[in-house]
Amino acid sequence: MVVLGLLLAGLVLENLPGFGHQDLATLGARCTLFVARELPPVPPFEDCCNAVRGANLIRVCSRITPEIETMINMQKVVDVASRCGKPIPSGTRCGSLTVPKA
Repeated sequence: MVVLGLLLAGLVLENLPGFGHQDLATLGARCTLFVARELPPVPPFEDCCNAVRGANLIRVCSRITPEIETMINMQKVVDVASRCGKPIPSGTRCGSLTVPKA
């Protein structure tokens, strides 16, 4: 159910003006299991990391709504980006989280 909710949230967001729909759709399809609020933390697979490295994470972060945050864990988002070699810069607002210094 969590995975379905995240994918549906992605479909809504990808239709917002100025949003990189391809980034969101790809991240949603490949990284959901690694950022879902209700699932235990696990290291991301290479497929997820490829999506992370190809995404505009600053733009993605700027579009995270409170509704989306009910399904994903923002600290997991930051951790996955870091583990994939594309850390979100400290001080960046990602949903309700301000990314701390590494």
